[in-house]
This record gives sequence, structure tokens and C-alpha cells, in this order.
Amino acid sequence: MNLLTQFQCCFFCFIYSFFMMGVYHLFNRLAGFLPFLLKIISYFIFGVIFAFFFYKGLVIINYGVLYIYEFVFLVLGYLVYQKYYAYFELLYLERVIFVIKKIIHPFVFFLKKINDIMKKRVRRVKEKWRKKEQDTEIS
Repeated sequence: MNLLTQFQCCFFCFIYSFFMMGVYHLFNRLAGFLPFLLKIISYFIFGVIFAFFFYKGLVIINYGVLYIYEFVFLVLGYLVYQKYYAYFELLYLERVIFVIKKIIHPFVFFLKKINDIMKKRVRRVKEKWRKKEQDTEIS
């Protein structure tokens, strides 16, 4: 294998680990409300999908041959991502989620008010039905 292909593999592994960890952090932040078992299953599915695309990328670059330095660059990309990039990405993600919550908040307030009104109406209707049933049982 020539030197250019090796550099391409190293660059691909480094960038792929950046992308993979970014998607993982995004999914981890947005799927916090999922039950534990569903999280484990979804992490497994994500792992299989990431491994598939990693191998397909290597097939395109160097016929799918795995070398030790490719795994080293995966770990190196992960470490650089965690040290220098993850904090800023999560800050940006929190800001975006905060803005989305600010936009949605009036609608949620309005829908909660409608829900309260509907609960009161349903309670009144149930009380009327109970009274009707009691009246029909007495007569």
C-alpha cells in the first residue's frame, strides 16, 4: 500500500471518530427520556451502523484492510474530540435546545390550559351521568 493511501486511511479514521462521537453525544442528549432497555438496544444499533459505515469507508479507501494505526487514529480522534470539541458542541446544543424550548413554551402553556378546561368539563359530565344513574336507580 502506498503512502497516500495510508494517509487517507489515517485522516478518514480521525474524522470518522469525530463524526461518530458527535452523533453519539447528540443522540445521548436527545434520548435521555428513553427507558434503559430501549437505550441499550438503540446504542447497539448505532454501534452496528457505525461499524458498518467505518468498514465501508475503509473498503472504498484500501479494500477493507484493517491495520493497527487505523485504530490508533480512531482513539486519537476520540481523545481530541473529548478534550477540545465536545464541551463546545454540547454548549451549542444546549443553547439550541433552550431556544427551541422558548419557542415551544407558549404553545405548551396554551395546551395545558386547554387540557385543564377539558378535564373540568369531563368531570362535570361524569358527575351529571352519576346523578342521572342514581336518579334512575331510585325511581
